[in-house]
Amino acid sequence: MKRLPSLHPTVARLRTLAVALVVGSTVAIAATAQANASTYAMLPLVAGDTGVPYQVFASKAERTTYGDAIARGIRARDGGTRIAKSRVENALATAGIDQESPYRACNDAACARKIGRAVRADTVVYGSVTRALSMIWGSEVSIVDVATGRVEGPYDLGYKGDFLTLETGVDELSRAVSNRLIADASARNRAAAMARR
Repeated sequence: MKRLPSLHPTVARLRTLAVALVVGSTVAIAATAQANASTYAMLPLVAGDTGVPYQVFASKAERTTYGDAIARGIRARDGGTRIAKSRVENALATAGIDQESPYRACNDAACARKIGRAVRADTVVYGSVTRALSMIWGSEVSIVDVATGRVEGPYDLGYKGDFLTLETGVDELSRAVSNRLIADASARNRAAAMARR
């Protein structure tokens, strides 16, 4: 049998290094994907009440648009997988919750956690959109870890202008929420890895 010529030591070392880099990159990519593979439920945002007489409340359409904009920002940053809106809405209805009612809305950690358990989410994002005056808007969003009950936030922002101004400024809020979701997912994965040892 004919022997193949041996590689020069330098070439052999370079090939070994290249293989190690490829393997390392693959592992890093897999670890990143695993860290971001958490699920979150986004509750329909409620209309915030400032207590100001004759307050103009944000409409359902405006709050839905704003909530969807936050979710798009989270998706763009790979902050996690959103539980389908229909599943969340069904869980809210089953629990007798109405996000349009100031008396039966779900906008606190305990309630959000209950819905999170129902839809099997890792975390729940909930909050409100406030309209202080016709041209002054605000938003407040919190995150609750379903397993531990730990609450992060509220993350709040205020805007002066029309609704388009509020919608444009959502990027800053979605970035903060995304970073928190990613950090929480990484912490859960590290804890799970330690538990398997």
